[in-house]
Amino acid sequence: MPNLNKIKIFFLVMMFLFVSFTPARANVQESDISAMITPETPGPLQETTVTLSSLATDLNKALISWSLDGKLTIEGTGKKVFIFTTGEAGKLSTIDVNISILGGNVISKKIIIQPGGVDLLWQATDSYVPRFYRGKALPSSENKIKIIAIPDIKSSSGGLKSSDFSYHWKNGYNPVESASGWGKSSFSFKNNYLDTVDNISVTLSSIDGLYNAKGSVSIIPGQPKIILYEIINDKLVKYEKALDGNFLSPKSRLSLFAVPYFFSASNETSPDLTYNWTANDSQAEPSGSKNVFNVITNGDSGDLKMDVSVENKTKLFQSATGSTLISFNP
Repeated sequence: MPNLNKIKIFFLVMMFLFVSFTPARANVQESDISAMITPETPGPLQETTVTLSSLATDLNKALISWSLDGKLTIEGTGKKVFIFTTGEAGKLSTIDVNISILGGNVISKKIIIQPGGVDLLWQATDSYVPRFYRGKALPSSENKIKIIAIPDIKSSSGGLKSSDFSYHWKNGYNPVESASGWGKSSFSFKNNYLDTVDNISVTLSSIDGLYNAKGSVSIIPGQPKIILYEIINDKLVKYEKALDGNFLSPKSRLSLFAVPYFFSASNETSPDLTYNWTANDSQAEPSGSKNVFNVITNGDSGDLKMDVSVENKTKLFQSATGSTLISFNP
């Protein structure tokens, strides 16, 4: 029977070790239970999730109750997840959670969330458009872009200013340390011709860490465009009507004006821009400014297909072509 005695002794030792190293449920503290907030920095009126976790006790067997702003919302065994919607910017959401450990004590946690937002406004700073153009200057490949962060965060004393925060900028997944820091609410960069989209994000925080917000924007570079207009009275450009298709002209003389939209240029005649005109697919030379072409028919009727190609010599992928078919009927 000696083997049987050895087996009994082995099991007694194992039971002793198990009891010795099993954590006492009554000793679980508040610090033993973590609360993860998703998203990490909730914005105004945003669905937010709070998830409890612990290595010290089995929360699946605990009775958990959640209250939002003093009102009991959910209660039940293993209710580790709480989902709610934040209020408007600056409005506090107070979450009280009570956790009754099975065979142990009751732990209370308080979570305060103050949502804040940030608006990101951007502009292509070297994208050319005519002086009275009512639209936005859009970015093309290799354009320079500036982004400004405008916080939408309110404290008990009112709104906070841009200078009240520290900013951490990212271009894609890459932190931009040179643009980050206290009061640095703007970020400028040049689009890389290899990037089809620029994903820019910023996280801002007040000096005491009580007010935080995160924002992001995706900017998709487009293509520059060439639009043809008619010059009337030898000096006025008829911007209200583009010559982008078939155009019937009762005149025997017509002046075309080419405008290079969204190129990196200061004006239409920038030395960085080259113009190449063709008339009915034959090379043609402008008679004055390189973006102006004068057509004289001597009273003859007929169709004339005009094309102009523009290229930026300093940028790899900034080029465009504009064309129109003019039917002369003097």
